[in-house]
Amino acid sequence: MFKNMKLGSKIAAGFAAILIIAVILGGFCALSMKNAQVQSNKLSQELIPSVGVANNVERTSLKIMYNVRGYALTYENNYLEEAKKDHDVLDGYLDEAKKLAEKYPALKDLKNNAAVAQAEVDKYMQLLGETEATIKAMNEDSKTLDQSASDYMKTCSDYLALQNAEFKKAVDSGNAGKVKELYAKIAIVNDLIDSGNLIVQDTHESQAERNPQIIIDTNKNFNVIGEKLLQLEKFNNSAFEKTQIEENKKAGAIYKETMNAFLDKWIKLQEIGKNRDEVAQLVLKAAQDTASAGMKETQSSASTSALALNASSVFMVIGLVTAVGLGAFLAWIIIIGITKPINKIVDGLNESSQQVSSASAQLSASSQQLAEGSSEQAASLEETSSTLEESASMVRQNTENTKQAALLAKQAKDSATKGNNDMQQMMGSMENLKKSSDEISKIIKVIDEIAFQTNILALNAAVEAARAGEAGQGFAVVAEEVRNLAQRSAQAAKDTAVIIESNINLSQEGVHVSKKVNESLTEINTQAQKVSELLDEVAAASQEQAQGIAQINKAISQMEQVVQSNASTAEESASASEELNAQSEQVREIVNALVALVNGANAIHQQANIALADRGHNRKSLPSNNRRLVNNAGNNYSTKKSTRIVNPEDVIPLEDDNSGF
Repeated sequence: MFKNMKLGSKIAAGFAAILIIAVILGGFCALSMKNAQVQSNKLSQELIPSVGVANNVERTSLKIMYNVRGYALTYENNYLEEAKKDHDVLDGYLDEAKKLAEKYPALKDLKNNAAVAQAEVDKYMQLLGETEATIKAMNEDSKTLDQSASDYMKTCSDYLALQNAEFKKAVDSGNAGKVKELYAKIAIVNDLIDSGNLIVQDTHESQAERNPQIIIDTNKNFNVIGEKLLQLEKFNNSAFEKTQIEENKKAGAIYKETMNAFLDKWIKLQEIGKNRDEVAQLVLKAAQDTASAGMKETQSSASTSALALNASSVFMVIGLVTAVGLGAFLAWIIIIGITKPINKIVDGLNESSQQVSSASAQLSASSQQLAEGSSEQAASLEETSSTLEESASMVRQNTENTKQAALLAKQAKDSATKGNNDMQQMMGSMENLKKSSDEISKIIKVIDEIAFQTNILALNAAVEAARAGEAGQGFAVVAEEVRNLAQRSAQAAKDTAVIIESNINLSQEGVHVSKKVNESLTEINTQAQKVSELLDEVAAASQEQAQGIAQINKAISQMEQVVQSNASTAEESASASEELNAQSEQVREIVNALVALVNGANAIHQQANIALADRGHNRKSLPSNNRRLVNNAGNNYSTKKSTRIVNPEDVIPLEDDNSGF
C-alpha cells in the first residue's frame, strides 16, 4: 500500500506520523503539567496559607499565655494589657482561618480546628476575666491586711508604751508588787507583737514563695495571740487598757479573716490558672493539628507533583526517541524514492542537449546572411552620429553652466557659513549679557539685605538711645555699624553701575554682529538670484536638445526600413531560432523540476536570475550589427509561430514512479 502512494503523500504521511507522536507527547506532558499546576495552586493558595494561619494562631496563643502567666504572678496590669492586645490579634487570625476555610471547602481540618480554637479561646478569655476579678479582690485584701496589721501593731505599741510608763513610775515609787505585774504585762505584749510580726512575715513569705501552705500553718499563731490576750484580761486593767485590748482583738480578727479570705482567693486563682492552662493546651492542640494536617497535605501534593513531572519526563524521552527513529526511517525511504527519478532527468537533459546543438548549427548559417545586410545601415548611422554630435555640444554647454551654478552655490554656502559664525558670536554676546544680568541680580539682593539690616540697626539705635538717655554709648556702637553698612551699600551700588555699563557695551556688540548677519543674508540672496538665471539658461539648452532628439528619431525610422528589407533573409533564421527556443524551454523546464526537487522552490528563482545574466552576457559578446539583426528579427517573427508548452511531469514522472520503493 505504501509503495503505491505518491511522493507527496509519502512525505505527508511521514510528517503526519511525527506530528501525531508530537501531539500525543505534548498532550500527555500538558496533562501532567496541568496536574502539577493544580497541586501547586493548592499548595500556594490553600495548604501553605492554612499552615501559616495555624502557626500564627499557635504563636499568638503562646504570647497570650506568657503575658497571662506574668499577670498572674506579678499582678501587673501591663501584662494584662498585652494579653488583651494579643487576643485581638488572635481573633483576626481566627477570622482569617474561617474565611480561608469558607473559600476552600477542602480545608475541613482547618474549619473544624478553627471552630474548636475559637470556642476554647472564648473560654480562656472568660477565665482570664475571672483571674482579673480575683486578682483585684486579692489586691483589696492585701490592702486590708496591711491596714489591719498596722492597726494591730499600733494598739500593741500604744499599750506597751503605757505599761512602760507605769513600770517606770512603779520602779521609782518602789512598789514591788506593781512592778512585777507590769513586767508580766510587758512580756505578754511583747509576745503579742512577736506573734503579729510572725503572722505578717509568714503572709509575705507565702506570697513570695507562692506557697499557700505557709499561710495555712501560720493560723496557729492566732491561737497564741488569743491566749496572750486572755492573760492580759486577767490583770486589773483600766478602762483605757481594756479598750486597747478589745481593739487589738478586733484588728487581729480582721487580719485573720482577711488573710483566710485572701488564701481562699489565692487557691481559687491557682485553680483558675490550671483551667486556663488546660484550655490553652486545647487551643494549641487545635493549631498544631491544623498545621500538622496542612504539612501532610503539602507533602502529599508535592509528591504528586513530583510523580507527574517524573512521568512527563520519562514519556517525553520515550516519545522523542520514537520520533527520531521514525523520522530517520521515513527520510531513508524518501531519499530512495528521489534518487531514481533524478537519473531519468539526467537522461532527458542529454537528449535535449543534442537537439539544441543541431538547431544552433542552423542558426549560425542564417546569422551569416543577416550580417551582410548590416552594411546598408551605415548611411543611417552616419546621420545619427551627426545628430548625436550636435546633442553632445549642447550637453557640454549645459555642463559648463552647471559648473558655474555649482561655483555660485559653493559661494552661497560659504556666505551661509559666515553668517552662522556671526550668529554664534551674537549668541556668545547674549550669553555674556545673561551672566552680567545674574551678577546684577546678586548685587541688588546684597543691597536689599544691607538696607534691611540698616533699618534694623537704626531701630536698635533708637531703642538704645531711649534707654541710655545721655549716656549713649550703645547708640554710638550701633551708629558705627550703620555707617559700615551704608559704605557696603555704596560699594554695591558702584559695582552695579560698572556691570550695567558692561551690559550696554555688550548690547552694542550684539547689534553690530546682527548687522553683519544681515549683510551675509543679503549676499546669500544675491547669489541665489544668479543661480536662478543660470537655471533658466539650462532650460533653454534642454529645449534645443529636444529638437536634436527628434532628428535622432527620424534617423531611427530610416534604420527600421532597412531592417524590413532584411526580413526575408531572416525568416529561415527565425524558424531555426524558434525550434531552438522550444528545445531550450524544454531543457529549462527539466532543469527547474530537478532544482525544485533537490534544492526547493526558491532555488528556481535563483537559477532563472543566473540564466538571464548569462543570456545578457552572451548577447553583449556578439558584434553590434549582429545584435541589431537578431533583435529586429525577434520582434517581427515572434508572433508567427507558437512555442510548445512542456509539462514538467511529462518529462519527470515522479509521482508515477513507484519502482524505487
